[in-house]
Amino acid sequence: IYPLGSHDTGAQAGFVAKLDPEASRLLFSTYFGIGWVNALALDQQSGVWLTGTSDPSYLPAAGNAPVLGPTYVADLSSDGQAISFLMTAPAGAAGQALAAGPVVLGRMGSLLLPGAGPVSLAGIANSGADHVSPFVAPYDLVSFYGLNLGPSTPVYAQIVNGDVTTSIGGVQVLFDGVPAPLLYAGPTQINAVVPSSVSGLDFTQVQVISPNGTVDGATIPVRSSDPQIFHTPGNYAAALNQDGSINAPGNPAAAGSVVVIWATGAGLTYLAPPDGMILQPGGNPGAPILPVSIVYGVYALDSLEVLYAGSAPGDVAGVMQVNFRLPVPPELPFAVQLQVGAMLSDPVGIYVKAQ
Repeated sequence: IYPLGSHDTGAQAGFVAKLDPEASRLLFSTYFGIGWVNALALDQQSGVWLTGTSDPSYLPAAGNAPVLGPTYVADLSSDGQAISFLMTAPAGAAGQALAAGPVVLGRMGSLLLPGAGPVSLAGIANSGADHVSPFVAPYDLVSFYGLNLGPSTPVYAQIVNGDVTTSIGGVQVLFDGVPAPLLYAGPTQINAVVPSSVSGLDFTQVQVISPNGTVDGATIPVRSSDPQIFHTPGNYAAALNQDGSINAPGNPAAAGSVVVIWATGAGLTYLAPPDGMILQPGGNPGAPILPVSIVYGVYALDSLEVLYAGSAPGDVAGVMQVNFRLPVPPELPFAVQLQVGAMLSDPVGIYVKAQ
């Protein structure tokens, strides 16, 4: 296993090589993906199992293979000429090590390889994060990634009497038997809202029910908060400037102005709304019980002035809006983290004008 660095492009290519028992003759060597091969193991047929990270488009997968993320697990034949299994997984779910089971370890969790059943679950993530989550919180918006999870034609949230329903397209997600409001269901992804009933638990057991089968037994730790900021693929916050325009490279915010962001994972609120409720303007039923801060800085975190932190009118309970004021002068490039209670989100960028 070895990362190959290109002096011209900075790209890294993993490769796998096999020597004879005396280590005197090379039996085969092959590149595998653009990224890293981090671990390998042999099975009973001398096949080579490996896991790592790669841009999925550079993996030798079938053209119609679902892409679940930038980590992978694969099984090479003993001569390196064929691939009998290849599966991608969300960031953090695989790519670090292989264990018995077969279980693939990632930096944020683990992946149990699919068995004979038609449905498999590859990871659960906070919907505002780029990686799987090691835990969930009440009202958390979460995404389930896997194979054959939902209908082949995606379906979206249905609202009945002001609440998001807990069943769409024949799909349900249960947390300790309590159905979760569903925002989306497709063949490789389900978006749901964690029920408030998980509050006070150390762990919650998740069950996914779909027309293709059922996934049982995913047990996830519960925390009081799990904050993450919704952002673009370039890791910049989905944000508005003070005048209501979209924060963008060509439309940065002014230093000292107010910026609006959206997040999830703030946990319980003072006026706990029913699960799945669409919150309306007026009042603030989504104000978190835990203190909310926006922090920035590389070596020492400084707090910014938060003018509002609570429900996002028109969104489902679990989405939080935060209005905060930028510092003067800002350090560019500028990035912030959301802190709710003791938990910090991943950093995301804000486009800010240079002074």
